[in-house]
Order: sequence, then C-alpha cells, then structure tokens
Amino acid sequence: MCCITNEMLEKEVEEIWSEIKLPEDEREKQRDRLERGLENGFLSKDLEKLLGKFEERVTSLKTLKTKLIEHRKKVEMLTVEELTKARKENLLAVREVEDLEESSYDGKVKNVDLESQRSRDHSS
Repeated sequence: MCCITNEMLEKEVEEIWSEIKLPEDEREKQRDRLERGLENGFLSKDLEKLLGKFEERVTSLKTLKTKLIEHRKKVEMLTVEELTKARKENLLAVREVEDLEESSYDGKVKNVDLESQRSRDHSS
C-alpha cells in the first residue's frame, strides 16, 4: 500500500467538491429557468423536460455527495492503516537498535575479559 500525502488527499477532495459544486450551480440555473418558464407560460412538455433535468441533477448531486463520504471513510481507514504500519516498523527498528546495542555491549565485555585474560597469561 502506498503512502498517501496530504496534497493527494486535498487534490482528491477538491476534484470531488468541484463535481459536487457544478451540479449545485446547474441546479440553481435550472430552478431559475423553471421559474421563468412558469412566468412566461411554457408548454407543459417543456416544463416537464426542465423538471426532469432538475431531478436528474439533484440525483447526481446526492450520488456525488455519497461518493465523497465513502471516499473520506476510505481515506480515514487508509490513514489508520498507514499509521499502524509505520508504528510497527518503528517498533521493529527500535528493537533492532536495542539488539545491536546489547550485542555491542556484550562484545565490549568479552573484549575486556579477553584482554584481562591475556594480561594474566603474559604476567605468568
């Protein structure tokens, strides 16, 4: 699993938000056209068409909002997974360092023991 950066998340959210915002703008335009149509006495077929487009836009907006919510949940889960993975890797690295320090200490103790043994052997 790759790392997700804040920039990537922000870009993704901006893209989804622009998709959501567009239908909201379109919905306002369609509402205005519908109101003007009523004022100008459009034929009922034209009004039905406008109303159908308006309903499609509302449905599209709801779908995009649902996708955004799902995406945010997915990002939160990925973030938790990445943090958990990083924490585990960090703990493993700490253990490796501790093991190396212990081995180094043991080596120094053995070296001191060998040197003192050599000193005793040369003294005798």
